Amino acid sequence: VDQFRNMANSKDEAGVFRFHKRQKDAGDAARGILNRKGFMERAAQEQYRFKRYRRPFAVAVMHIAVPDGLAANSVTAQAGHTFSKLLRAIDILGYIDDDRYAVLLAEITKESARTVVERISRHVAKELRAAFDVNVTVKYALRQYAGEELDALLATLCQRLPAKKSERKAN
Repeated sequence: VDQFRNMANSKDEAGVFRFHKRQKDAGDAARGILNRKGFMERAAQEQYRFKRYRRPFAVAVMHIAVPDGLAANSVTAQAGHTFSKLLRAIDILGYIDDDRYAVLLAEITKESARTVVERISRHVAKELRAAFDVNVTVKYALRQYAGEELDALLATLCQRLPAKKSERKAN
C-alpha cells in the first residue's frame, strides 16, 4: 500500500513539475511577456473562439527600428514593457524575434485595430525616444484573422516589415 501511495504522490509531483516547466517555456523572463510559443498557444484559444462563435480578432506584428550602435536589447525590452501597459487584458502580446512583437487584438475589426495599433506605435516610439534619447520608430503590419493558420499569418506579416539586421545584405 505504501508503495502505491508513493507512486501516486510522485505522479502528482511530476504533473506539477510539467505544468511549471510548460509555463516557464511559454514566457520570456527578461521581458516578462510571452515568447513565440506562448503566444501561439494563447492565440490558438482565440482561433477556437473565432471558429465556434465567429468572434473577430486582428493580429499585428510590431517592428522596433533601433539605430545602429545602440543597445538594442534594452530598447526592445523597454518596448515590451510599454506594449504590455497599453494593451487590454483580453489582448495577447508576444515577443517573436529580436526586434518584433506580435499583438493579438481580440474582439475587434480591422478598422478599429488599425486605429489602436497606430496609437500604440506612436506612444511606444514617444516613450522610447524619451527614455533613450534616440530616434526610434515603430512600424507595424496588421491583418484581420480570416481562418488561416496562425504561423502563416505571422510569416506574412513579418515579410511586410523591414528585414532584420542579420538578414540585410552587406553593401
